[in-house]
Amino acid sequence: MLHRHNPESIVCAIGVQSRDSEEVGGTEILSDCDRPPHASLQTLDQRKCLQAGREHRKGHAVVAVRQIRSTEGAQLRALRLRAIRDCPSAYAESLPEAVAQPQAHWDARAAGEESVLFVAEDASEWVGMVGAYIDEAEGRRGTRLIAMWVSPAHREQGVGMTLAEHVISWARGRNAEFVALWVTEGNAAALSLYTRCGFRSTGETEPLPSNPALMERRMVLNL
Repeated sequence: MLHRHNPESIVCAIGVQSRDSEEVGGTEILSDCDRPPHASLQTLDQRKCLQAGREHRKGHAVVAVRQIRSTEGAQLRALRLRAIRDCPSAYAESLPEAVAQPQAHWDARAAGEESVLFVAEDASEWVGMVGAYIDEAEGRRGTRLIAMWVSPAHREQGVGMTLAEHVISWARGRNAEFVALWVTEGNAAALSLYTRCGFRSTGETEPLPSNPALMERRMVLNL
């Protein structure tokens, strides 16, 4: 399992693949999230989150998101290592820990039953990811947002907005009562992003496992 971590170090944006599409500033955005607000976004904050994502996507190339396939464990490993190398302070797992994981670990993550991983593709290149899993540790059925990352070349395009909404929709479809995540203190861009998407700080903080000198805070969105 890709454990608890800071979901995003830099605000970024992407489109999401589905049956529907729209043109935004010459850019085609493929998305199953671009539906009327009542279809998947039920709060004002979440509607603002999606709208902001659309605004950030103007003028950028097509990037599609799809769920990872069970046969793509090797590609998942490569993407995860790339993410940790790029943003080590964004994850609870260190690079040596990730490298030491056997291939069976990545294969199991790709084929998860009570979890999901979405990858962002620009043509055939994987340029981003986000994950989530069902978490009932608190006596409530919740979802943990994990493993958010977008490549530097695809940042500042609205990616975080769209990916956050995608996880929210996945959680709601599994009758989750909330979505939770952890963010490294001082990460103003990520804190702003998730606040706009309706997440609120719980006041809980913990040292970041991969670097205890840093603190991270927990944020929750009640569905």
